Amino acid sequence: MVSTIGLKLANGTFYSLLDESQSAERIINLTTARDDQRIVQIDLYRTYTRSMADALFAGALLVEDIPPRPKEDTLIKLIVKYSKNGELEADAFCIDQGKRGKISHLDTTLKSLNELDTGPEIGDFQLHSDEPPQELLEGLETKTGGRRKAAKKSKRGVLWGIVLALGALIILALGFLWGFIINKEEEPALPEEIVLIETPIPPPAAPVEEYQPTIYSSIPPELFLRWDRSAPVYSVAVPELIPVEGVLYRMQHGDTLWYVADHFYGNPWLYARIAWYNRIKNPDKIRSGLVIVVPPLVN
Repeated sequence: MVSTIGLKLANGTFYSLLDESQSAERIINLTTARDDQRIVQIDLYRTYTRSMADALFAGALLVEDIPPRPKEDTLIKLIVKYSKNGELEADAFCIDQGKRGKISHLDTTLKSLNELDTGPEIGDFQLHSDEPPQELLEGLETKTGGRRKAAKKSKRGVLWGIVLALGALIILALGFLWGFIINKEEEPALPEEIVLIETPIPPPAAPVEEYQPTIYSSIPPELFLRWDRSAPVYSVAVPELIPVEGVLYRMQHGDTLWYVADHFYGNPWLYARIAWYNRIKNPDKIRSGLVIVVPPLVN
């Protein structure tokens, strides 16, 4: 029989999270029980009947370093899953709804009953199911739509510029060829007596070294080469509108912030925005398995 890991709610009922054999992630929204609360203790229980009748204490998740905010402005996104070794793993992010979606990564640890300062506690958190305010979504949609229209106009302008430049080159080439033909037809006849003057042949010039572009470490090599789109991030579905709290993505082998920005924003140069939101000091060194937040395009 497969056991289930879950929470004990304040009313004494069991809230299911994951089955022991389940490999998918589970994301739940929580909020603090008090204003300016810095730590949340989430007690986990294991049961075979999906109820508290046979539930046994399995450990506690301690979510620490929560920014001090009113409880109604604090939204905690908790990610729980089983690893390949069958161990329970968790990660958490805090979204400050009072500052239009400021996101902070939280320190999350799993402790046993012997490691806790106190026993299991109830009422340290509350389930949160509220969606972002509709006016925020409408404002975000308006700004995103405007950026998309501006990007389309910019692309059209570049294409027209290339067409005009090619047309000008063709006209110049035709004019040069026409002038060469006319000059050749009007070339005067040579006199009967021709005096040849020997001119010394200059020594051959030194070979010109082939120009090699300088690639700096801070500029992605994709600036000079066309990148392929076989990175794992390109297989993830992108929402039409990135929510105000952002989109969670776990980096995999072969991913870069350049690919993530290109896939989610349509502009790889916005990789610096993702690095700034996630406090990544060196975007060139990203470990596989790191959970990042792709923020919305809001000024």
